[in-house]
Amino acid sequence: VTITVRGNVDPAVAEGSILTNSVRAFADNLDPNAANNSDQVTTTVTTFADLAIVKRALVDPIQAGEVLGWQIVVSNSGPSLARGVVVTDLLPAGTQFVGASPECSNSGSLVTCVVGDLQVGQAQSFFIQARVSDQLSNGTMLNNTASLSSSTSDPVSSNNRFTATTTVSQSVLGLVDLSL
Repeated sequence: VTITVRGNVDPAVAEGSILTNSVRAFADNLDPNAANNSDQVTTTVTTFADLAIVKRALVDPIQAGEVLGWQIVVSNSGPSLARGVVVTDLLPAGTQFVGASPECSNSGSLVTCVVGDLQVGQAQSFFIQARVSDQLSNGTMLNNTASLSSSTSDPVSSNNRFTATTTVSQSVLGLVDLSL
């Protein structure tokens, strides 16, 4: 008789963990060879999580000299817990860091947001703000790319970077004749 047993591994089980499954057969009759009535098999756990990042500008177009905000959303489609997730965002030239969500810090133009562990099906949002230089020309395109990393393997790396593009608008003030 062949019996197949299937089960789901908890998404939080760590990479490299050893799972042991034991089985024992018994009957009402006397068994002359009890030494072959049990067995066990071990399986080493491998983990991976399909992480994705999306970024959008909160204003487009943006006036030169104003503060531009971006929203970043990181999600985990599983099947495993994503460990040590970090988002990095290099602000585009012509902008200066103003502020960000509490999980984020900056060093010059590089903003780093620490997600930590992200459960299967969970998403986390961050906000980053930068002032757009008032010297940028009308029509300048600001390309801002955010990317993510994790200590958990990701089988689909193509959705681990996202670029948001914003157009700069330069105010044109009309001339006013103030003659007396």
